[in-house]
Amino acid sequence: MLKDIFLNKISYINSIAIEYNFVNGKELAKYCYSNGVLKFEEKEEIIKFINMRNLISHGGSDRINVFDDDIKKLDKYINIINNILGISTSQKTEKEDKPSVIIYNLLKNNDGKINVKSFNNKDYDVYLIDDNYFSSDKALHNYKIGFEIFDVVIELLKKEGGKAKKGSCRGYNKLGDENCNKHTVAGAIGYNYFMKEDGESVFDTVHLVTALLDYAGICENKRGYLKQK
Repeated sequence: MLKDIFLNKISYINSIAIEYNFVNGKELAKYCYSNGVLKFEEKEEIIKFINMRNLISHGGSDRINVFDDDIKKLDKYINIINNILGISTSQKTEKEDKPSVIIYNLLKNNDGKINVKSFNNKDYDVYLIDDNYFSSDKALHNYKIGFEIFDVVIELLKKEGGKAKKGSCRGYNKLGDENCNKHTVAGAIGYNYFMKEDGESVFDTVHLVTALLDYAGICENKRGYLKQK
């Protein structure tokens, strides 16, 4: 399906952005524009595509149409991004040790469903959707989440010396606040996965994401913080 191809290409742009220390794919597009390799309208189109991906991922798939021309444009933009970052191949090969790949394989190899426990010992069934997402009826209310969210968290832990406060961006806690800043798991997810801005609330995925990283043996899920193994 065109939408699956579209989503995979946007996920690639976002993962490359995070790996090369940009806040998110939008910031990478702005960097390419400021260096003269993207025109203003091309930069804006990448941002539009990323917003489309966010809407598709969070229940708005029926409102978004993807066309062959969109895929061709994304291929062009990916080549431009690869060139400016010095990536030789047009599409980067996924590393088997990436958290996103590890957790995807856990689900795939267990008939698309696993059961994990949160730090507070709550049981959550997690299931694979369309080979691109995972979800949980209890933990995520059936919202679809992309596997690159795990790479976002691990990049944060690497920057923070292997350990980071979980934090929260719910209720009175808004993105940019002390409990939801760029040094927390909740904040990193808000900025780098959901691509929100300061002052916004963020859909709560921390309890499930940290439980999955612990289940996969990648991290230790502790009271108030997450630690990389």
